[in-house]
Amino acid sequence: PCCIERTLPLLIKEYPFCTWQSNGDVTFEKIIKAVSHLAGTNLDITLLLPNTELPVLRVLDWYRRRGWLRSLTIVTTTDATATICKEFPLDFPVEVLSHKSITDSLLIIRGSDGYAIVQGPLHATPATTPTVERFTTYAGNDKAKIEMLTATTMSRLANLRRKKKKEEEAQAASPEPSSPVKETAPVSEKSDSSDDSDSSETHENS
Repeated sequence: PCCIERTLPLLIKEYPFCTWQSNGDVTFEKIIKAVSHLAGTNLDITLLLPNTELPVLRVLDWYRRRGWLRSLTIVTTTDATATICKEFPLDFPVEVLSHKSITDSLLIIRGSDGYAIVQGPLHATPATTPTVERFTTYAGNDKAKIEMLTATTMSRLANLRRKKKKEEEAQAASPEPSSPVKETAPVSEKSDSSDDSDSSETHENS
């Protein structure tokens, strides 16, 4: 685990489609640093992340600040839009979706040289007790292998986007509730001309 950033790319270069396992001590940061360069530059990242973890978001923002990350889609189990968008500038393209069926992690990186895909537990900190975690990894441009690892996710994303678009259109079409009209008592005319400054100021402001 301490040198996975060096050993995992070597493994993937020899076996572009491979499975491996860890003892729960391999973090998201180590994994993305190990595989992201295999996809090239101008990265579009799709991340299925059941639980939103700030350290994971900050690693992704670090990629943005370095100029490597072009766009980001994050899908969580519950709506985490506010938490996620707060970590990125308003002008950066972040798409946030959610669905209760998201129970497993998946990292899809598409870049100038192809894809790097990691299927398996993605977490910000090592497990507190040793536990076997299994991963499937692919890097390259083989359409069959890419579809095998991403087809279900891409279909799910398409459905979530359609649903979100319908909700936004329905919300835009619904009329805004009108504000209640506040009744005001008619201003009575003054019976005499007074030189009292407070009275005059009150009348002018009413």
